Amino acid sequence: MAKNYDNFVKWFKEPLNSIYGNPHAGFAILMISLPILERYLRQKSGVFEKKSLDDHFRQALLNMFPSLKDTDTARKFWEVYRHGLLHQATLKAGDMLLGVAVHGEAQEIEFDGHVFTVSPIKFSKKVVEAIEANFPTYEGVDSPQHGLAQVSDSTGRSGFNPDIK
Repeated sequence: MAKNYDNFVKWFKEPLNSIYGNPHAGFAILMISLPILERYLRQKSGVFEKKSLDDHFRQALLNMFPSLKDTDTARKFWEVYRHGLLHQATLKAGDMLLGVAVHGEAQEIEFDGHVFTVSPIKFSKKVVEAIEANFPTYEGVDSPQHGLAQVSDSTGRSGFNPDIK
């Protein structure tokens, strides 16, 4: 666990902390935070490596962000932000909602029935805190096909420094 946690800190927490001060980094913050949240919630909800997410996953998302109100709204949020940003590098609104926004003054997630508004920093910090509070869940022992990444050099030796210079 110690090595996995150290990698989590070096690869996700520290890079996120380094861009929180950039007022233009909202999408980048969410693009890092959403996949680590998905990994965590897949484990927490018992979805593990199933191809499709289900209401157990959406309920776990709702438990973490109660402002979503219900699992249908949690599904819409996931489609707008996670699918939109990670598939097309933009928010996916379509005909589901009147609008979506990213705003630093919002709560983690706000929804007024028509518009989702997310504070990337508050959202991200909550995700990182939840993972750190329950890191064994994030490690995902029940998802053997998605083991946490390990770094080695070209000879296969562990301990290679992945820092890009």
